[in-house]
Amino acid sequence: MEEMVVLHTVKLLTRVALGALHYDWLSASSYCAGRRGFIPSRWRASMGAWSDVRLVLFCHARLHRRHLGSLYKNDPVHGIVPPNSGPVGATPVPFEAKHLKANTTSSRAPQCAEKPFGNRQLMKRRSLLASLCALSLASCQGESAAVRFKVIASATVDGRPIESSSVMEISYSKVTHSLIGNGGATRPYGEAIVFDLGGKGTVYILPIQHDPNNSLTQVYEEGVLTSFGIKNSIGSLSEADFAILRNASGRRPFKLKTSRLPVIVSFKSETDPKTIFEIQPGEFGRYFPGVQFTGLDIEITTDRITYKLRERLSWLDTTVDPGKIFPRDPPGVSRPRDELPFSYMITPARFFGDGSR
Repeated sequence: MEEMVVLHTVKLLTRVALGALHYDWLSASSYCAGRRGFIPSRWRASMGAWSDVRLVLFCHARLHRRHLGSLYKNDPVHGIVPPNSGPVGATPVPFEAKHLKANTTSSRAPQCAEKPFGNRQLMKRRSLLASLCALSLASCQGESAAVRFKVIASATVDGRPIESSSVMEISYSKVTHSLIGNGGATRPYGEAIVFDLGGKGTVYILPIQHDPNNSLTQVYEEGVLTSFGIKNSIGSLSEADFAILRNASGRRPFKLKTSRLPVIVSFKSETDPKTIFEIQPGEFGRYFPGVQFTGLDIEITTDRITYKLRERLSWLDTTVDPGKIFPRDPPGVSRPRDELPFSYMITPARFFGDGSR
């Protein structure tokens, strides 16, 4: 069973890595005629990479069949059979060229195509990918830890203390022997805090930060490390750091190295997301007289992850283009990112951790 998990992880990481490689090589020349015109290359790259990924996964599976012993043997007891082999004991189905074709009929993607390449260029690219299969592509997950915590916001309303919280979880893992070397990975789950201010209004504390470059980035992955005294970054966590995360307990102030806090927003009308505006922690009294924000804590917990935001803001539970939900510049107008107001950058996905979107 352990070998099966390893192989499954290897295949997933190979898909991701080769999708990125395909983007680097082809994004400038590939095209995709969708219903609404040409789709940005960063969206279509992964769709166009499927043919290459299938080739790599096939070669990769053959490589690992020799190393994982009985995993890929016809095993009538455990029901484990080789890919494309059919029923137990049947003659394996040969790998056909049709498996290398991009899946342009999938319901997940519009009909896509690539600009024609010369046969020589195509063979070079195929040969390079096949050569990658012969390398040690197995990206192994080393140390890991999952931290479930409650984010607690505190304020005073006319001198009376109030609190609100949301339960989140972040999984940290160390990745070794990957295509780009060693590093780390995280996966956050959960959603924004709904903070009702004693009848004077409501604010939402999002799981992102608004950095000086006018970008919206994740906040709790680094914040949990800093709050528990871990100085290393996600990509360089040590065994001792993972031990701290696994044994974390208690409640403590939320801290970032930059001293910033997560983004806090409110709405003039919650039913109209275009009325969103950002609030700085020291400006609560300006928008909500008698209210003062006093801080943010995190507390280790075993409570269930919070999932109630979509019930409060129904427009979050939709697949509508973010440009139709929040304010955006009209077609033909393009401003530098550092000139965009906050409401022109926010998307519904920013109200959730990556794993809960």
